[in-house]
Amino acid sequence: MESSADSRRSRNWNLFSTMTRKKRSLRRTIFIACEGRNTEPIYFEKIAEEIEDRGTFSVTIYPERGDDTHVSHALGLVLEARSRIDDFDEVWVVFDRNGYTKHKEAFELAADPVNGKRVHIAFSSIAFEMWVLLHFEKSDTAFAKSAGIVQLLRDKEYFPSYEKKAYLDTYSFLRDRTLLAMENAAWLRHELARAGMLDGRPLYELNPYTDVDMLVLSLLEVREKYMWGIPGELVSAGGAGVKVEKMEDGLSLRVTVANGGGGSLLFNAANIGEQFSIRSGEGVIAVSIDKTAHVAPGERVAFVLTPAEAPGEGAVLVWLFESYRVMIGL
Repeated sequence: MESSADSRRSRNWNLFSTMTRKKRSLRRTIFIACEGRNTEPIYFEKIAEEIEDRGTFSVTIYPERGDDTHVSHALGLVLEARSRIDDFDEVWVVFDRNGYTKHKEAFELAADPVNGKRVHIAFSSIAFEMWVLLHFEKSDTAFAKSAGIVQLLRDKEYFPSYEKKAYLDTYSFLRDRTLLAMENAAWLRHELARAGMLDGRPLYELNPYTDVDMLVLSLLEVREKYMWGIPGELVSAGGAGVKVEKMEDGLSLRVTVANGGGGSLLFNAANIGEQFSIRSGEGVIAVSIDKTAHVAPGERVAFVLTPAEAPGEGAVLVWLFESYRVMIGL
């Protein structure tokens, strides 16, 4: 039986999917070369089927179903994608770190342009299953093998039927949690950045890591950009920035907005609910503002937000600004 939370996610996804649907006169052609024979190709095949009627993309998946002779290692996939680069608007390769040793060569070759175009990489460490796990929880756990993630998916009953080598429609099972997975993938990269792990360190040396969401976000035409921060940290989003600090009463939040853009920003009692809210568990808590705040270009202005009730553990302040969804873990 579908839970009320799952039902809400399904309704929210259907609404969001409808809102982001856009017809275009010309299809953008995308080639996606996958390392595995089942999990990754089937996942992207199902996405391709869902978006087919939008007319935005024409997606070609490699390997084709039943192809037992395809190249299945990262360097070979990059070579395959480079050989197709003139035939498609974009070429992608999807692979992970699980047991392979020539990732350095693969990343370097992918970055080498061919006729002004390069191969894009959707990479996961230690396995594609890291992306699957993020549909259910925030996780910065380093796994030695994909089997550890698969076992966790089963043990926590997130995805009891998950089988890495079987024909399984993973996307349909995960679909209504896709936006949550994008949030969690952005959170993971933020945590890695805070730890100094993204400062020049090769992605193939990280564990955990995934940026599969970048490819999925593009295919599903998700317009929002997901960003994370922590209290006391200025988070930049487009032409603005926000810093959140907890106040001594343990409930209210001091919010400072920095406006580096070309237009003024206004926060008042009438519009604050459209811009700020607190997500706590499966619910959303409204906030009130202590005063009207007008932030002119080049200025920083602080105001106080007070939630209608005390947020629970793991609560997140959400700021919607232009195409950004900025999330501050409280």
